[in-house]
Amino acid sequence: MLCEKAGNFVNANKRGSSGQTAVLGRIRWEQAPPGSALSSAGRVAVTSLGTVKVLQGPTVKLTGDPGRPALWSPDGQQLSVGYLSAAEDGCNPYELQGLAVGTPGQPLRVLIKPAERELGTAHWSPDGTRLAIKLGYQWPPAKRGHGHRWPRHTRSGYSLPTAAANAAARRIIQRAAHALRGNATRETVMNRVRRDYTELQKRYPQARRATVKSSVATELDRWLTAAGYKPTETFIEISC
Repeated sequence: MLCEKAGNFVNANKRGSSGQTAVLGRIRWEQAPPGSALSSAGRVAVTSLGTVKVLQGPTVKLTGDPGRPALWSPDGQQLSVGYLSAAEDGCNPYELQGLAVGTPGQPLRVLIKPAERELGTAHWSPDGTRLAIKLGYQWPPAKRGHGHRWPRHTRSGYSLPTAAANAAARRIIQRAAHALRGNATRETVMNRVRRDYTELQKRYPQARRATVKSSVATELDRWLTAAGYKPTETFIEISC
């Protein structure tokens, strides 16, 4: 049983009339308690940010953050872990969902690679050899339609106050244009644009202005359309 006591999360195992209490972790009063799972062998796994801790056992390290509490296999030897990770644009650290299994103390084995779709809770088969999980819909990559004539040049001004800042914004478009002419997918190009634009905003805070984003998006749309892809829906699509 996992319970809260004076800011600690403890596991209380009652054996006969006596009980044993072990502190699993401490969190602030406003935080929700971590997820926990009890194995058939009596081991406790506590799911927290970035790790799955096994009481009196090794820690299961994750490359992403757990999306749901880890679950023990029926024999209490393996853990299934649904985890979250960032997309290629780096905007949202919890955008992709994947599933892995592993024995505490050993590397996890990825069963479902992280992707932009929702995963349900994994359920072990009675013999512990299989997992059942509901997969949400995964949008297919954008299809390339009928292309148009490529623009002959990229604009040089993007409503930024200095020539250096405008040149940096232009390089974002030039990299996107080069990728599109090399048959890159729309998703690949937009992921790179968002990464590049994040760096532009760090270097030039004026790039956060709507007028600047709109100028960059408008120029990018010319190249997306020429490649046969739909233009950006709004300038919000080019930044995190």
